[in-house]
Amino acid sequence: MDKIMNVAYGYPPTLDRRLKIFTLLFMALAFIDGSLSAGSRYTKMTSQLGERYNYTHYFNEAFPELFGVLPMNHLTAFYCAVLMSQATLMWAYNDVFIILLSTPLALRFRQITKRLEDAQRKVKPDSFWGEIREDYDRLSIICKQLDEHISYIVLLSFSLNIFLMLVQLYKCLQ
Repeated sequence: MDKIMNVAYGYPPTLDRRLKIFTLLFMALAFIDGSLSAGSRYTKMTSQLGERYNYTHYFNEAFPELFGVLPMNHLTAFYCAVLMSQATLMWAYNDVFIILLSTPLALRFRQITKRLEDAQRKVKPDSFWGEIREDYDRLSIICKQLDEHISYIVLLSFSLNIFLMLVQLYKCLQ
């Protein structure tokens, strides 16, 4: 489909730049969010404990369920830090993945719309309208197939984002 669309419409001019910007923006925001969360927890713990504060307090407060069962040591703290980083990156990557799949489709639909707008100013033969319709049908089929394959990922992303917003709202209201 991309090869057919490239012949008729050309490669979307801003696609590469958009994909890079979205990826960098979301991953940077995820890194900032994780850093601010860790900084907030650190500030809270240092204000409560003062000089007695150390990494065990941080991880006991961050993972009370885990360290209620497992003993606290350097190894478990390291694994928890790695898991926190991976969870933050996976959360961001899930959103980026959906954006990176949907952006090219949106730009292709926009190309068809622009070609239609340009065509309305001029009289076009019936073959033109047939080509436009075929291109639109092809894109619609790809869109349905993509939706079938990533619908559970979209649901997961939506659920995770709602959950994280509710957790942050709860923490803000405490």
